[in-house]
Amino acid sequence: MFVRTVLGVLASATLIHTAQAEETGNWITIAETQKSVWQGKKGSGALSNVDGKKNNGYKFLYQIKNKSKSTYEYGQVVVLLDTCRKGFGYVYYNGMEGQFQSKDAFVRFGPTVADNLGTSACSSWDGDTGKVSLAEKDNAWEFAAEVKQSGNKVYLKSDTAHKRAFKGKPSVSILSRFDNLRENTYEYTELVIASADCERGYGTLYELNFDGGISDKWDIALNGDSVASVVGGVVCNKR
Repeated sequence: MFVRTVLGVLASATLIHTAQAEETGNWITIAETQKSVWQGKKGSGALSNVDGKKNNGYKFLYQIKNKSKSTYEYGQVVVLLDTCRKGFGYVYYNGMEGQFQSKDAFVRFGPTVADNLGTSACSSWDGDTGKVSLAEKDNAWEFAAEVKQSGNKVYLKSDTAHKRAFKGKPSVSILSRFDNLRENTYEYTELVIASADCERGYGTLYELNFDGGISDKWDIALNGDSVASVVGGVVCNKR
């Protein structure tokens, strides 16, 4: 994350415009980029069965308008209800018959297309239940470090810091966001470091995807000058 280029896909790109539930006929505009407009169909929200489990997800019908070609694509957005409660996870894109096509990481109340699609699904579920699954918090993202060569920045979501077991060891975990300025994209991951590494001042910082798999890792020293070492120090301070 700290040294590689993040290309991002359409739904991970930052927005040029975030719609405030703008209604157009039967469709509500959720997000817009330079190339596309993403809309959800009014009244299409419903509970969904995911991976054989009953009513553990929420879905709605979407359409994507290609601005230059004036063409449309259709599908279903699905999120797991647990991700609505914890505030991050995946947006799943299914075909009209429910077949899985792709997925994007999302964080509720974030600025990307995927963030807005996931947030819209969760908000629609909240509207159906009359309950708030997760309230938006101001200033939740904390600056952690900057990559000098590129100006890219790393932020940590303070309210997601928690203790957990990782590789059989007591550890601390937190949600991270990598801002790629040149590509104008965000990348979300989870960072984990063993508490013992924090105490001795050196060790390994792990990067996990939202499925819990290891996507990268770095050897760090808490007083070191590398970006990973600086970020690791901030994570350790969240214990």
